[in-house]
Amino acid sequence: MEIPDICPLCGGKINRIPPGVSKRTGKPYGAFFACANRDCKFTWTKQGNRPKTATNTKDQIIMEELSAINRRLDDMGKYLNSKLG
Repeated sequence: MEIPDICPLCGGKINRIPPGVSKRTGKPYGAFFACANRDCKFTWTKQGNRPKTATNTKDQIIMEELSAINRRLDDMGKYLNSKLG
């Protein structure tokens, strides 16, 4: 499989991340390619396109849903304040 030039998820630039040691866990990791957009979770390894974890996508969906609910609650609060306050 060929490494993409641009991220297929967001269109961002793909950067090569050299092998190193995780600051968070202290565990070593191999080189990989990742989208330069920090909000995008796209990564690429020798095995091909593999998200960091399956929960990243699940967590992202949950966060988007919670954000949408919060926006609706804010709108409802503004409406009630305009009618009652």
